[in-house]
Amino acid sequence: MTGEAPQEITEGARPILHDRHPYTRVADGGLDLGPAPDDRTIGQQSLDVILVIRPDDARIELIECLQERLPLPENCDPGQACLESIEYELGVEILVVMNGDTPFLVVVADVLRIFAGPAAAMNRAHRAAFQGPEGRCIEPVVQRRYSAVRTRRDMMRIPAVLVAVITTILFAGCEHREGGHTTNPVVAVIPKGTSHEFWKTVHAGANEAGSKNDLEIIWKGPAREDDRDEQIKVVETFVARGVDAIVIAPLDDTALVPSLKEASGRGIPVIVFDSDIKWDGKTTFVATDNTRGGELAAREVGRLLDGKGRILVMRYVEGSASTMKREKGFLDTIASEYPGIEVVSSNQHGGATVEGCYKTAENLLAKYPDVDAVFGPCEPATFGLMKAIDDIDKEGTILLVGFDASDKLVEGLRDGKIAALVVQNPFAMGDLAVTAARSTIDGDDVPEFMDTGCTLITLENMDEPGNKELLNPPLDKWLNTK
Repeated sequence: MTGEAPQEITEGARPILHDRHPYTRVADGGLDLGPAPDDRTIGQQSLDVILVIRPDDARIELIECLQERLPLPENCDPGQACLESIEYELGVEILVVMNGDTPFLVVVADVLRIFAGPAAAMNRAHRAAFQGPEGRCIEPVVQRRYSAVRTRRDMMRIPAVLVAVITTILFAGCEHREGGHTTNPVVAVIPKGTSHEFWKTVHAGANEAGSKNDLEIIWKGPAREDDRDEQIKVVETFVARGVDAIVIAPLDDTALVPSLKEASGRGIPVIVFDSDIKWDGKTTFVATDNTRGGELAAREVGRLLDGKGRILVMRYVEGSASTMKREKGFLDTIASEYPGIEVVSSNQHGGATVEGCYKTAENLLAKYPDVDAVFGPCEPATFGLMKAIDDIDKEGTILLVGFDASDKLVEGLRDGKIAALVVQNPFAMGDLAVTAARSTIDGDDVPEFMDTGCTLITLENMDEPGNKELLNPPLDKWLNTK
């Protein structure tokens, strides 16, 4: 049957001949041959063996032959007919070459039948059990030689202590984690992306919270902030692994719902941060009040323009709940509080990368060269607008109010290329989200929403102590690779 090892009958005659012979041999007949296919093109097949190999005094038939240098497609599990016919037992010496710890599992699992799945799944189980740093799979190199050796029954006599060691190996994870291998609860932190400075600051805050709360932090997310499929795969991986909690900034407010429901259904609490999701099963939501952040930006634009002028908004990515709220807060405030300001464009999305935002900004400024101010709702949008304005030598003429902070944006603020930045506190966001995960694991209650705050920073107030700390978080301390 497909997917199942054939039933080998090498010891089938043992009860009958027990008093005459310890085991059946080639000389006793054909019962102890390996599996062979039923070839309908052959009219008759011999039921016995023509060539008999006489054993020595220890009743061992030993055939010496050259070493097999090329591996068969599958020489053991799952048993495949027509590979080799071996009397009674196939002796296997396994030599292993690995980049890592001593591979007890490879040496013993094949003999003891540790894995519970079908034989065809053995390779996959071996690969999963030997996963190295950062998910890199370490492939064992196995060389097999054949001779007459002890039986599988003999191998079952391995001391219990070795079996205990093997069991420990099976259940020991081989993930790359912040802080190494510990017995502390494991919290998976999944950002929208990993390249922008904002997420690096969240990472630093998460690491600090992990350190003070005795947690093991695994940080993993997609490289691009528009790769929904990759983020879903990351979630599914951690759900299958059975981490103690998931802390996530969803790329999309609906696409991640099924995967997070699966996590919750398996008893894994889900803490959402930065961007909300259309699902009430989350434990808490840790984020900036993004609507208020958009309102702060709109009022600064209104103040700078004295309530009159032409502006444009370059949006970020469709489906990103956090930036959509900022954009809405900005546009609603302009419409309700500054009737003298005309919004000439507000339906263009820059995309998830700095390059995409820069190209979109170039196109917008080429179409609307006489705008008085622009608004970017996040780090890549703000940087793309700053570069496009700089390219046409209109810094100071076209006022730029942006969102978030990075080294280049802070430099642009100090150089007068940016009029103001609405700055979140991503370090606190990572810290509070992971701390909430610890509280949930411990069975403590957490509030439904935690506001991490946002601040309007200009050239005039950027060196104030509190603002200076927001613009220069302690990344070196908490992102130092260990």
